[in-house]
Amino acid sequence: MLKPAPQALSDKLAILIRESEEAYVRSDVASDRPEFNWLGLTDVALLLLCSTDSGRDTPTLVTLDIKLAAQAQKLGLSVINYREFLEFP
Repeated sequence: MLKPAPQALSDKLAILIRESEEAYVRSDVASDRPEFNWLGLTDVALLLLCSTDSGRDTPTLVTLDIKLAAQAQKLGLSVINYREFLEFP
């Protein structure tokens, strides 16, 4: 059973959420991408958000999903395939 996050962690997360700029991708835009057929809506939206030029630092996608990481690399996005840091039996 998962334990609830400590109150201090929840408080810091709430502050981060309030101070962050929220971005989203419309579903119809994401579903028009060719990757939608094999990655699905959420992963395509992540790719689009990471490729958006907002004038700020380029976001880095951190994922365990091999297909998502491969497509992000193919598109020239900044990506960390977290599987490379884990040991699997």
